[in-house]
Amino acid sequence: MLKNFHATRVDARPEDIQEPVGVSERFKNLVEEKIAEHHEAEQEPTADAAPKEDIGVVLERTAGTVGEYKVIPCDMLSPTPDEWNQFTPISEEKKVLMADSIHRTGLQQPIVVREMDATPSGYQVLAGNTRTEIYRLLYEITQDERYLSIPAIVYQYGVIDDDKAREIVTDTNYVQRAELSKKDRAFAVHEKMTLLRKQHIQFPLDRVAEALKMGRTSVYKWERISNLIPGLFDLYDKDQIDANAAARLGTFSHDVQKELLKEKSLLSNETIRQIPAKTIEKNVVETFRGVIARATEPENHSIVSVKWHVKKSEEGYRIIADGVNDESVQPFVVLLPPDKIKRFQKAYASFILHPEE
Repeated sequence: MLKNFHATRVDARPEDIQEPVGVSERFKNLVEEKIAEHHEAEQEPTADAAPKEDIGVVLERTAGTVGEYKVIPCDMLSPTPDEWNQFTPISEEKKVLMADSIHRTGLQQPIVVREMDATPSGYQVLAGNTRTEIYRLLYEITQDERYLSIPAIVYQYGVIDDDKAREIVTDTNYVQRAELSKKDRAFAVHEKMTLLRKQHIQFPLDRVAEALKMGRTSVYKWERISNLIPGLFDLYDKDQIDANAAARLGTFSHDVQKELLKEKSLLSNETIRQIPAKTIEKNVVETFRGVIARATEPENHSIVSVKWHVKKSEEGYRIIADGVNDESVQPFVVLLPPDKIKRFQKAYASFILHPEE
């Protein structure tokens, strides 16, 4: 991963790090300086993050075997292809903690690799890209030769194909991460479903549910959510719509989603749910616009003649609405963002109270 990485030599020794707990400031500064010099994506959790499931169990279930334990020279390792690993990068702060933990107590979990040829002359990392990178950084900082090689679980050449290797990448990331974002869950489910279908595995929903420890319905929703275009996924990621609404949007094609995104301010759990799931593709946008038209259509009666004014009293100021004696309507104050004011005024013009001149 760091073959093209060139850092300024820093004269630091392991014995310079003397604090018994926490991250030494000198070590932290050195690692952060190295991190700032490149921008490669992170893929692994911190070294001391407890896995949700034993990695050996995961590997045996996915590949049918665990592999062989070896110590591999770091310069023989190539990173996981980016297409296989779209999990959220870990923060630089967690990476510093990981480096400090490895330096103090050693590597707690071997990386997982596969031989790329029969010689072997090189290995591909399936789990442990960041751990490998940390080893290289530690060698740059300390010049300690123990960081030139890294413990690994190795699959011999030909034991697993590309699909199995890719599945291992997904499964190990999923079970080892201390935190999983919505993007991570959606990606993991989509990868598992795609690979199982490619292998013509029966009942893929059930298989993915078992592997990722979630309900069958959740697997279905996450796969739909993984189909969202970025703008609509952001609505879900920021909790502006819930999982059910996001999954409903994910059933539509990207062209339809782009049209719906143009009405972003009107997308809500309520309006999305009113689009039937089995709506014909070409009718989705028209159906949605019909939902909005009905929701914003003014009622027949009007209170346009009512005025309001401000009255000062001992308690302060009061807004007085004169002429409101209809129990079917009540005055209230609404604060609207600028992009919604014109739409609101147009839809509810007959209900808006105007101040006395």
